[in-house]
Amino acid sequence: MGFFRAGFLSTFCIALAACAAAPTSEEMASADYGTYPDNYQDVIHDYMENVLKDPDSARYDYLNSPQSGWRRTSNGLKFGYVVCVNINARNSYGGYTGAQPSYFMLRDGTVVSTVHGDGQYMDSLVAGLCKDFIGRYRSPMAKNYSPAELELYKKYKNMPVQ
Repeated sequence: MGFFRAGFLSTFCIALAACAAAPTSEEMASADYGTYPDNYQDVIHDYMENVLKDPDSARYDYLNSPQSGWRRTSNGLKFGYVVCVNINARNSYGGYTGAQPSYFMLRDGTVVSTVHGDGQYMDSLVAGLCKDFIGRYRSPMAKNYSPAELELYKKYKNMPVQ
């Protein structure tokens, strides 16, 4: 019974995330994503300092470089740059929890929206939010290519590059 409920809720979360109405053409035309966050790793690390119990132990595995995106929230439509990350950090007992997926939306150097996996239901929501962004990296020929992005490109150079 518990397995059925967990499967149903996971499927429901994915379906709910997928059903969010896309922005209208007018909303897309007037979309302001803010400035490209070259320092996105620093912004995310600073944000997680206030979230994690042991932020110094955190290990970050960035799954994409910032990509323009949108998200409909209870506070309305948000535009910004999406970064998906697996984060593994120590818990209160000193042991690593295992990598948890996280979705971040950045705008003008600030985290404006985030969803963190919990090893259960929220993982499905993060997966739905990140599915169109994972593995996407700016080309190394792009202007203003940051050193952090160049490292990501080298790490994942066998993956499709946008």
